[in-house]
Amino acid sequence: MGIRGGLVAALTAAWTPAAAINEVVPEPPDPTASSPRAVMSQHGFEPGNVGYILRELDSGKVVAAHNAATPFIPASVAKIPTAVTALAALGPDHRFTTRVFGTGPVRKGELGGDLVLVGGGDPLLEPADLMALCRRVRAAGIRRIAGAFRYDPGVVRRRQHIAADQPADARYNPGLSGLTMGFNQIRVDWRPKGANGTVAANLIPSVPVIDLTRAERGNGPGQLWQPEVNGSRTVWQLDPHAPRRGSANLPVKHPGRVTAQVFQRMCEQAGVRLPAPRQGETPADARPLARVRSRPVREIAKAMLAYSNNLVAELLGLAASRELVGKQLSLRASAATVSAWWRERRTGIDWSTMHLANHSGLSADARLTPAQVAAMLRDPVALGHTDGVSRGLPSLLPASGGSAGMAERLDGPATAYKVWAKTGTMFYASGLAGYLYPESGRRLAFALFVNDKAARRAYDRDPDRRRRSVQASASAWTRRAKDLEDALVRYWAREH
Repeated sequence: MGIRGGLVAALTAAWTPAAAINEVVPEPPDPTASSPRAVMSQHGFEPGNVGYILRELDSGKVVAAHNAATPFIPASVAKIPTAVTALAALGPDHRFTTRVFGTGPVRKGELGGDLVLVGGGDPLLEPADLMALCRRVRAAGIRRIAGAFRYDPGVVRRRQHIAADQPADARYNPGLSGLTMGFNQIRVDWRPKGANGTVAANLIPSVPVIDLTRAERGNGPGQLWQPEVNGSRTVWQLDPHAPRRGSANLPVKHPGRVTAQVFQRMCEQAGVRLPAPRQGETPADARPLARVRSRPVREIAKAMLAYSNNLVAELLGLAASRELVGKQLSLRASAATVSAWWRERRTGIDWSTMHLANHSGLSADARLTPAQVAAMLRDPVALGHTDGVSRGLPSLLPASGGSAGMAERLDGPATAYKVWAKTGTMFYASGLAGYLYPESGRRLAFALFVNDKAARRAYDRDPDRRRRSVQASASAWTRRAKDLEDALVRYWAREH
């Protein structure tokens, strides 16, 4: 046929339309195994690495259980006790307030004293909120100040990270403060400039307290950027062997100062000139000039459960414990206070093995049992029985096949929009917990964990854990664990 004839034949075949669709039929039911143990075996997991409990939502009757009293690493399933505690302690309608105070009189556009930006612990504060504050300051007749511009982080103790054992460049491990913005993340883009190995980098937002430079030596496997924290400044160093073009989201180590610097620049855009910020307490004689309020706690909790943001979880948990004991606690003490609250609240459950290292689940040291999580899911606050059913977890968790963390999970005909759950993901620790509404009409609460604690310990000890091969093996384990979780839920939906 020759090259020309072969090419024509190939193109003709490629352009031939597919056979016409004659009929559209429903997707057949998801295939399921004959027993939970068979499901575990099919996915390559030993029974000792899996634990679950399935309970009737109303009566509490145990429908199915396996290792239900065994403590597992919960990962982000730990955000469930955080959400319920915050709803109970703060109330679903509570709002966090970020304020601007001033001292001295306002004459001819000048504030005679200091201006203070005061954080209220708003987990969802964003640049638009800061611009709104600046415009309200201008509306108060202020165009400049005679004194200092201070920022007061409020009652939340500053931390450079959530978990010290997590990667320093992980955007899910940012610093904490009562004054935060944009989830305490910044974006850096870089591209080649010239032929001598120079790259041009752009920081968003660009603030004086953060610098970018080239590292003198490699940062280590899988780590493009390495932070060097010097006092109130952070220098992010790019690995000399990194790709010459890229983009990364990095955690903010000094969130209060960064937020204040962004506020300063936005106020300049709004027509209010401020000097460089410095940290300080709010003077006793300061008067309020402007404020912005957060979304209600129920909406903040819903966003946290949907997108599993760690910063949001930590600030919610810290606010809840502060309300419970009347003072600000360290992160570890705050987590212990939440654990103690559950022990006192829900009797008849063995809470002795419960351990929360923080409020987000960002720790391989945390432990929860399936039975403990199921008890939380059936708590009156969790179900909205105290403040209206629309404010409970069944209305706040994402739906299978619907949105956020559950968008592409359990979307088959037997389970789509019938599972409302929180996911948990950490290398060698996975979880899923929430509510199941099968075709039988039963209303069920479930908690399910898959762990390999020995593999997790080995991973944490491995100095080369960020190498591509190590990460690939851990990611493959996670995919198998998620597939197992979904298969078990499909089994329950069919059998119960």
